Amino acid sequence: MKGRTPNAAEKLWMNKVASIGCIVCLNNGIESPAELHHISGKTREGAHFHTIGLCPRHHRLADNNPKDWISRHGDGVKAFEREYGTENELLLNVMDIINE
Repeated sequence: MKGRTPNAAEKLWMNKVASIGCIVCLNNGIESPAELHHISGKTREGAHFHTIGLCPRHHRLADNNPKDWISRHGDGVKAFEREYGTENELLLNVMDIINE
């Protein structure tokens, strides 16, 4: 992974994020495994706390997606946020789930 190595607290947070799966799928009643998506890069202080879980289709696989799936990296941030809400809104959603 390029960027700053996560500390123990960041690793714990990222494990919790990954454990809930893809937040977009979860919001649509589907459970799916997740890859971590860093909202503000991986080098800033605290950047590893600004992560959401996204399945491969919602994270990076645009070419193989059905028409109704939008990928953050494949289709772009504007299309992704128009369909699913902003990354910060999704992060708040993740925080609410983890802190329940």
